[in-house]
Amino acid sequence: MLDVVVYGATGFTGKLCAKYLKKIGVAADRWAIAGRNAEKLESVKQELDLGESSFFFSFPFLLPFLLPFTLLFLSTQGLILPCSRSRFSFAHHAMYVHV
Repeated sequence: MLDVVVYGATGFTGKLCAKYLKKIGVAADRWAIAGRNAEKLESVKQELDLGESSFFFSFPFLLPFLLPFTLLFLSTQGLILPCSRSRFSFAHHAMYVHV
């Protein structure tokens, strides 16, 4: 089970979110970065020194399978249709989520 997935982690806002999660000490095996470009995600993973225990996903078609195991899906690049159909907390940009 993942606490948070940051989708769009290669962009400005997504990278800020990922940096914040690392800064506040969320365990690397409890959150993931995700996006469309595997090379860019690997670059962010190295830049933030996330280590081998961190997760990253670069295949959007796999998101519906990931969602049931995610408490909060944070999209920093727009609404993703499979997410809008799921029963879980979804935050888009600067929206606040009350769980």
